[in-house]
Amino acid sequence: MEAKAGVKEIKMLMKPSYFKDERLNASREINKPDPLLFEELGWDRDPDAPGEKHYRKFVTKELETVKAVMSRPSEFNVFPLMKGQARGASSDTSTEMGKFKALITVAHRDTEVEKDAFIMRKLSVIHGKLAQIYKK
Repeated sequence: MEAKAGVKEIKMLMKPSYFKDERLNASREINKPDPLLFEELGWDRDPDAPGEKHYRKFVTKELETVKAVMSRPSEFNVFPLMKGQARGASSDTSTEMGKFKALITVAHRDTEVEKDAFIMRKLSVIHGKLAQIYKK
């Protein structure tokens, strides 16, 4: 998302910020984003170590069509979800109720085992190099 001169860029995700309220002896959230633009998700059990809670920008289009979220066209497979009866009835009563979107890949078990072994060998090499660095 490009920011124009004099226009503040709106991020897709925002983390909360807290301050210690001495009167209440508790942490309070400050600078909450506009609830019309952002959806509040999660909850921080410990405001001193935030990590769960965040705000996600609300978009009116499917996420795979938003350039700020996905830089290239979606690879999702889309299947219509139907309700009703298409066969055996005197007339077709089926209607589309929604869509199922998923990224579906099919792999042979041997290929997956080889791929996992390759990744484990690479991680082992990285682990060894890190161990040498931290030994010094």
